[in-house]
Amino acid sequence: MAISKEQITMQLNKTQNNVEFNSASIQAGEQAVSRLAQKLQTTLLLNELLTIFSTELSANVNHTSFKFTQHDNNILIEDGHVSHHSCNYELSIENTPLGTLTFTRRKRFLENELSFIENNISTLLYPLRNALLYHQAILSAHTDSLTGALNRSTLKSVYQKEVALTKRHSSNLTLMVLDIDFFKKVNDTYGHSAGD
Repeated sequence: MAISKEQITMQLNKTQNNVEFNSASIQAGEQAVSRLAQKLQTTLLLNELLTIFSTELSANVNHTSFKFTQHDNNILIEDGHVSHHSCNYELSIENTPLGTLTFTRRKRFLENELSFIENNISTLLYPLRNALLYHQAILSAHTDSLTGALNRSTLKSVYQKEVALTKRHSSNLTLMVLDIDFFKKVNDTYGHSAGD
């Protein structure tokens, strides 16, 4: 069967249009990733960061909820209504675990949607790591590393807030202070690790 010159021209035009379409979709995808990266750089707060990511993602992949968990720091952040179908991602950078991110919705996620999520998660990793480091720094600044109790300055601000709430609501407030007598003797006798 002979192929006419017109058929060859039509096939070439069709191929050229496909190449132009693919090029345009690649550019649009690159612009979307760049826009997402810029938005993720606007905060160090975990809640805000994950909400931005979820909102931007929902423009292309509909989902009803997201949940982020990190067990090392007892972090649980979730938003939306949990549905039947889910996709989970164990996030890490250079073998350092960051946590687990889960999206849910009522219908099954399609392969191209999962690919889209995975491509965009790569944009989330470094801002997420920075937000986790910031979270740890704030936590360290407000708590005693040994006991996990609030340090003096944080305890003072929490106390002032609670007193103000008590006055506003005309309710009672109880403060309990404990002291262990001669605790220095425990440290001197058994060592500081035993005292800790």
